[in-house]
Amino acid sequence: MLNDRVFFFLQKARLNELLAARSYRDDAHTVITVDTRSLVTAHEADIELTSVNTGFAQRFSAEPRGRDSFQSIEEFAHPTRAHASTKVVDVAELAVYRGVRDITEHVKRVERMREGTVLERFV
Repeated sequence: MLNDRVFFFLQKARLNELLAARSYRDDAHTVITVDTRSLVTAHEADIELTSVNTGFAQRFSAEPRGRDSFQSIEEFAHPTRAHASTKVVDVAELAVYRGVRDITEHVKRVERMREGTVLERFV
């Protein structure tokens, strides 16, 4: 299921958390920043949203994960205003089912990063 999708973080804070995670912090990573509007316009029918970090795989996680974790943009249940104020963001990931073969059409920036620090900018 997960290998059928390309995943995007929508907030820089989530990217920085990943880059600072124990398994990744010592390595440099290529980070591709895309134009969200362009990506959504081109792939809306294949986009799914989830409120959980699907890659977070601790045994006793409070958030269940599975096929029901993903919903189309239209079906995604954004929290009510009262709930939204207690949760920083409601969309944890944007996934594009079947991939993004035209990724170069949406790229804004490509950088080599380590723990949130830009080491090199390619685009």
